[in-house]
Amino acid sequence: MKIITKFLYVIIFFTINISQSFSYDKVAFINLELMIENTNYGKTVLLIIDKENEKNIKKLSDYEIELKSIEDSIKQKKNILSNEQYNKEIVLLKNKISAYKKQKDDIVNNFTNFRNDKIKEYFIEINPVIQDYMKKNSISILLEQKNVFMGKTETNITSDLIKIINENIKK
Repeated sequence: MKIITKFLYVIIFFTINISQSFSYDKVAFINLELMIENTNYGKTVLLIIDKENEKNIKKLSDYEIELKSIEDSIKQKKNILSNEQYNKEIVLLKNKISAYKKQKDDIVNNFTNFRNDKIKEYFIEINPVIQDYMKKNSISILLEQKNVFMGKTETNITSDLIKIINENIKK
């Protein structure tokens, strides 16, 4: 009997001390892609990235055209050249193709680093504006929209931040 009463006291004690937990942290979310595409500074960054990409594409396409003309030239001379000379030209073409592939890989890696650096600079520049907005609106947590399954549309602050960034950052 004593065990049952002690058990009941423990259960009563725990049920009395249980209280509901409420979270007062304000959570919001933003669409980062939309911010980059619709802020003036973001448009400038994207324009710089696009120009660099076009320059790289032009450089690679010029090199491809050169390789194609060398290949066509070799094909035309196939019956005229000796086997030895033909093989030498094929080896030279293969070397140029491998140099092209290496150059292409380098350009792609450099462009990826360039793009990442520019986007990182963008976010470093807008970070104080976002922090200030969060402080003024008592927002504790800010999430990226693509990581949010469902949320109230009022908690999407992307358009507010776009307006504030356009007002505060002139680049």
